[in-house]
Amino acid sequence: MFKGRMCGLVVLIALLFAVASVGAYALEPAGKIGSAAPGNSVRGAALSLDEKYLYIAGVQDMAVWKYDAATGEMVASVRLSALNPGAYGKAVFVDKNGHVWAPGTVPELYQFDADLNLIATYDLRPFGIVNPEGAVVLADGSVIVSDRSGSVGVWKFTVADGKLERAASFGDNGHVALGSDVRQLAIAADGAILVGDYASTTIYKVDPETGAVSTFASDLANPYHLATDAAGNVYVVHYSDAVGLTILDAAGNVVTTSSRADLGITSEASGIAVTADGKTLYILDQRPADGGGARVFTR
Repeated sequence: MFKGRMCGLVVLIALLFAVASVGAYALEPAGKIGSAAPGNSVRGAALSLDEKYLYIAGVQDMAVWKYDAATGEMVASVRLSALNPGAYGKAVFVDKNGHVWAPGTVPELYQFDADLNLIATYDLRPFGIVNPEGAVVLADGSVIVSDRSGSVGVWKFTVADGKLERAASFGDNGHVALGSDVRQLAIAADGAILVGDYASTTIYKVDPETGAVSTFASDLANPYHLATDAAGNVYVVHYSDAVGLTILDAAGNVVTTSSRADLGITSEASGIAVTADGKTLYILDQRPADGGGARVFTR
């Protein structure tokens, strides 16, 4: 009888812990930010270093916008189509200097200052990149770009004299082949590169120095865009899948999931940004009837 009671107690504690864990991530709607025209679409989001501003990339709009995260007011914008008529916005990332990076489908990579004034344009065609879907900048200034077609996988570059150079010690002369449809990346708490394969159920972890690849998480709904918080938790949106959001801990274990319906996403969950404390999430609703933008959640 004692053993039976102990087993029951263990099960009860486990259930209470699970409920507490999910409850800790209960999300409350807190408004919407964005002004993409109905029928147009948004894809990719990132916060400024002080978390006062939210950057959103536009696909059909061929733009990047900067919004006041508190008021929702648009305070700056840039037309990617003015830089190249074929530049569709696919993702956005803010580096340690507050610079904003955005890949365009030309294929090019754009670097802006915090107010979206152009700093540099990098041509990705000489490297065989065809369709850049994501970009992040590591602590040492190295640039990581994902390519969903052509040389599918991730590339690492150093920036010298305004030009990109392959990081030869990373993978095969700067390139690591993985997945079949890789999208926006994130940087893990330990500095590793995380990237999801939207055509599968896997998130890969890539060593930022050598390019060695391991599986961070699997058996997920198609992982699309990723973001991380200071504790190492990983936030994943799944685009058109029934599951809208998955939150993983730093070891790749699922903490909780939310459906698109739970989140009020009426089109596709096409991007995510999260504050360092993990308490505010900005999840992109790509093209709802009232125009694309970020649905804001707090916990």
